[in-house]
Amino acid sequence: MQWAVIDENALIQQCLEGDLDAFRMLYERHHQRVFNLCWRVSNDRHAAEDLCQDVFLRAYRHLTTFQSKSSFATWLHRIAMNTALNHCRKHRGRFIELDAAALQAPTDALQSDPEERPDRQVEKKETAQLLWTAVQSLPEKQRTVLILQKYENHSVKEIAAILDESPSSVESRLYRAKKNLAKKLTHLLKK
Repeated sequence: MQWAVIDENALIQQCLEGDLDAFRMLYERHHQRVFNLCWRVSNDRHAAEDLCQDVFLRAYRHLTTFQSKSSFATWLHRIAMNTALNHCRKHRGRFIELDAAALQAPTDALQSDPEERPDRQVEKKETAQLLWTAVQSLPEKQRTVLILQKYENHSVKEIAAILDESPSSVESRLYRAKKNLAKKLTHLLKK
């Protein structure tokens, strides 16, 4: 049976009964989004790989605490966000050398149009990297909600569930993040 058609709640139940193949299916469904989230939060591809493994290990160990009040993806993203943020707090102050691939993480959604002029493609990439630099300079809580909304495509309600906060708190933080981001971009563009 193809794993994409198996109900997620059934997979979770099978995992709780000790079926490792069911957990592998959950992993395959969610791995890329968890990895992308860890990469965007940590801004380090190698750390994101380790963090992603840690997230799934934690999820497996604590699967009995999943209560289906939110979707499995939301629960998993809460674990991923907490794991990535804890990593960043632990390594704050340490110099992290970013490789070229890390700088391209936020631009992975930009698809190059073969018909588009090369100078326009370069301009788009530079703009995306400038934006990413500004996002990374935001305070942690503002950066977190902005990444979850703009890069991970979560709704305010989903973000509230991931962060265990009220939707109004998330909306307020998003407003401040966007306002702060606009100031930072204005400053960066003047340079």
